[in-house]
Amino acid sequence: MWKDGVYRLTYHDLQNSSVPVNAWFSPDRYQLFHRGTEQFIRVLDNDQNGIFNNGDFIEFVGTKNDGVFDAQLYDTITSHPNPYQSLFNDTAAYYLTYNLNSTNNRRMKIENDQNFTAYPTAPLLKVTEVKTAAQDYNIGERDANSIADNSYTQGEGFYFNKVSFNQSASVDFTINKSNTTINAPEIEMVQMGANALSHPYSVIVNGNTVTTNAIYGYSLNKEVLPLSLFPGSGNLNVKLQPLADASNPFNANYMNLGYVKITYDRTSDFSGESFPVRFYLDQNNSKHLVNFTNVNTANPLLYVVDNDTVHLVSINTTGGNFNVLIPAYNGKSKMILLDNNQIFYSTGNVTIESVNKDPNPNTYARFNNYKLAGATSDFLIVSNRALWTGANAYATIS
Repeated sequence: MWKDGVYRLTYHDLQNSSVPVNAWFSPDRYQLFHRGTEQFIRVLDNDQNGIFNNGDFIEFVGTKNDGVFDAQLYDTITSHPNPYQSLFNDTAAYYLTYNLNSTNNRRMKIENDQNFTAYPTAPLLKVTEVKTAAQDYNIGERDANSIADNSYTQGEGFYFNKVSFNQSASVDFTINKSNTTINAPEIEMVQMGANALSHPYSVIVNGNTVTTNAIYGYSLNKEVLPLSLFPGSGNLNVKLQPLADASNPFNANYMNLGYVKITYDRTSDFSGESFPVRFYLDQNNSKHLVNFTNVNTANPLLYVVDNDTVHLVSINTTGGNFNVLIPAYNGKSKMILLDNNQIFYSTGNVTIESVNKDPNPNTYARFNNYKLAGATSDFLIVSNRALWTGANAYATIS
């Protein structure tokens, strides 16, 4: 999959993709894995007959691929410029399995608590939005002949288009109903030098200079900047402006802008907004009440993700207004508010493929949970079949 959102895989989706649903008939034996971790899913047994059949579906919160794993390619973790965008592709792989040995698998938790007066009201919600691009590729540090190291060094990766001192890199955000009474909004951004000289620059937000700074050569610079001037609603323009190098009039001062992330508090009034919307809540290990107003959607659904646990919160709406209790979590809970008709189904949104296309069931691929089976082991050997005898001999060495 290549989009963030909530997904439903229907019985017919799986059947049409050659998943053996007639043999995989028990709803409680399905499991979904992503990056080696079992995901929380909802398996809806519509007719409650204990059989996964016509009208049933599997639901989960999915995310496209990002750059988090790419950091392991670099000489140091801090050399990685952008955890939000993969160097290779945006498509994530999820593995659907059927466990013959377990019915105690991870399931989405349904939250029905409506004891609203027993818990504190969350004063504000928090929004985080990231803008990134793959318009230009900076190969990072290079020698006098403009030849880069063949390993991944500081700052190598994708950026917005390279700009010079007479240009600027500009990113726009749409702000909705911000509130600055408790926390100041902030931006986090990455800049990278794109030639071997000095790089004086300014960061300008909605026409106001937030900082003026300088880096040198092919340096990578990450900074977090608080914003004292911030719109209640409307456009927010963030601009990286390379400046003329006063010490060297021949320096074009080429720079790249990596990503820009904004974080701000907002109200829970959603009048005039489109959906889906994503926001957070810092809970400090306490369940909180949120009063949503003016949610102009026919069948609203609210999903809460804390760590890798997923909750579906029951909603009773009246004229777009409703109260919900957000489950307690010692950290930041991510929430997705959308309409039921905005859930992604398989067509055009996800590709379902069998791990092993061989029609012989005796040769089907099998999922082995080495994290569990090898809990007391020191290492895992992965080897070519031709070397398997030697690999087994190596494994016996104490």
